Amino acid sequence: MVGGGAVYRDDALADALAEYKRSIAALIGMVGVVVGLAFGFGLGVGAGYHLNALERLGGKALADLGKPVMSKREQFRLCSLSLTEAEANPVPSNEELEQIAVRWRARYAEPKWGTP
Repeated sequence: MVGGGAVYRDDALADALAEYKRSIAALIGMVGVVVGLAFGFGLGVGAGYHLNALERLGGKALADLGKPVMSKREQFRLCSLSLTEAEANPVPSNEELEQIAVRWRARYAEPKWGTP
């Protein structure tokens, strides 16, 4: 019986070592999957960013590089050649300004007590 205890101890040690190796392999596998997903996501984001940059710096963008930037109003005025300067750039009269001011005051006026 003296030798029988050593066999059990060796089997238990072999089982524990096998369990330890399996847990290390599982941990390495999980870390590999997480790192692979992060790397794949980073490549996807990076490729998308660079493809977007290539689209912005394509032939049309490079052709427009030297043109001055105009506001929408200037673009409209340049495209509408049939309008005169007064029509393209209308200046409101004093009566129109007074009507605008009355509308603004009426819009933000507080209601009086007792009014429906």
